[in-house]
Amino acid sequence: MKIVSKKKIGIFLVLIGFVIFGFFFWQKITKPDLKNANLSAQQIPKWTASTQALVSKNAFKKALSPYFPAVKTMQITDENSPIVPGLLGTWSIDPKTGKAAYATKWTPQGITAISNQYILVTAYDGNHHLDSLVYVIDFKTGKYLKTVILPNQAHVGGITYDEKRQNIWISTDEKKAAELTVLKLSTLKAYDAKKSKKAIRVDETFKLPWLKATSTIAYSELDNAIIVPYFSTETSSLYGLPLNDQGMIDDQTILSTGQKNKLSDLDLQNLLKHVYCAEIPAKVQGFASLGNGYVGTFNTSYGNVSSSVRFTAWYLDDQSNTSLKEFKFKNISVSTSKKNQIIKMPPYLEQVAAHDDTSLYYLFESGATKYRLKTPEVIDRIVSVSYDDKGVYEQAKSALKPEKISLPSYDEFHSK
Repeated sequence: MKIVSKKKIGIFLVLIGFVIFGFFFWQKITKPDLKNANLSAQQIPKWTASTQALVSKNAFKKALSPYFPAVKTMQITDENSPIVPGLLGTWSIDPKTGKAAYATKWTPQGITAISNQYILVTAYDGNHHLDSLVYVIDFKTGKYLKTVILPNQAHVGGITYDEKRQNIWISTDEKKAAELTVLKLSTLKAYDAKKSKKAIRVDETFKLPWLKATSTIAYSELDNAIIVPYFSTETSSLYGLPLNDQGMIDDQTILSTGQKNKLSDLDLQNLLKHVYCAEIPAKVQGFASLGNGYVGTFNTSYGNVSSSVRFTAWYLDDQSNTSLKEFKFKNISVSTSKKNQIIKMPPYLEQVAAHDDTSLYYLFESGATKYRLKTPEVIDRIVSVSYDDKGVYEQAKSALKPEKISLPSYDEFHSK
């Protein structure tokens, strides 16, 4: 009897061992090897970028699922969530040699959508050796089309599109001062790195010596201005740079009256007559203006903790008895409930782009080599979200009523 019991116990233990071994073996073959995911230069055609996913579609959905059930008015539109190019490797140019070079530590930063044609994503080389990039993605299919190589190694923290003039604005900060670069849409379309084997020739560049960096940027149709938030871990700032009739920044806004990049040489009092400003939430990484203005959305993120998204009603306030103007913000809900909502998102959220007033596109940097091992919530795709635009509009209308600001009708608010 004892012998039979021992045999049964032995068989049972062997079976348990097989189950445990099978479980860990299954995990090994199904769980992505994020540490060794990057591809070699031989695996990626020259002048292009990787298009492979880091994680499965199910893993992508699982990483997002804890954040959205509580926000019924924001829904992920899975079919419009393309893979972020270049996470496993991209070709660019080494500015020291002027020749093609390959790297695997690219970090995505900025995103914008262009009139149902393209989604543009900026990225910089984590080793800070190669020229920064703009990935061009087909808006309808989500397929990677090409890489645009910029003539600098900037952090490229933001990108936005002025649809009226068909200008693409990109953050291309230098080490000591902020800088904005303009590419015409026609310039971007005509560029082919495979043929030119050079960085793109930009159309305009504007240096802003009074500002250290442009953390992100957005175009505001209502204010005819480029909105420039500046990141800080304590209190961030936001500046509005008005555009002229040609859609460019005037000299008064640039305002460099002395030696380049020296704040003491600038006429700051005069500068404030030409730049709108405001204090905004700390750790801001992204901002987008919705509709024809009056409504905006902020992203805040820093480190491996949950990111935050909030909606706000905003307006330009003329300061009494002065020539100065500043932006004012009032937090609103993403729905018609009275409670102001701060929506949680996975860590490492970067820029947000608005499109057609009912969709938002969120870009995360957690798929980059530098961050993918620091969080279990790796987001390697652009997160496309539809939101309750009518609810947001009604909330903004209510919030601005005490300020005696009347919003246009709902249809006019969304007209282009």
